[in-house]
Amino acid sequence: MKKIVILCLMLPCSVYAIDCNDAKTQKEMTACAKIKNDKADKELNKIYNYVMSHLDRPNMEKLKRTERVWVSYKETHCNATAGLYDGGTMQEMIRYDCLTEVTKHRIINIENTYREFLANSEYDPDLKKTK
Repeated sequence: MKKIVILCLMLPCSVYAIDCNDAKTQKEMTACAKIKNDKADKELNKIYNYVMSHLDRPNMEKLKRTERVWVSYKETHCNATAGLYDGGTMQEMIRYDCLTEVTKHRIINIENTYREFLANSEYDPDLKKTK
């Protein structure tokens, strides 16, 4: 705890609300990109966990393996994309934007793959939540 306090005394440690509709600085735009990524990741985890909770053991294992490979792809792809801006102030924002985009595609992929299964369940893909 002391290290955190000391670091905050040595570095600017301000906490403030960000209006992502009016983000002006690179720091604000990066923070907003992270917020969007966190939201997409939460949506993906929700549908993934819902699907997993309704699959039989063999299909659960297949989806787990697929998800591990997909996570590796996502990280590698987005690190390469952000690497195009290596050392620049936009690099972190570009990485978050990429992670968000790839995650949104994965949500659509899972929804399409398990469409029939989800149609006969309590999952509402329009609301990205269970009823």
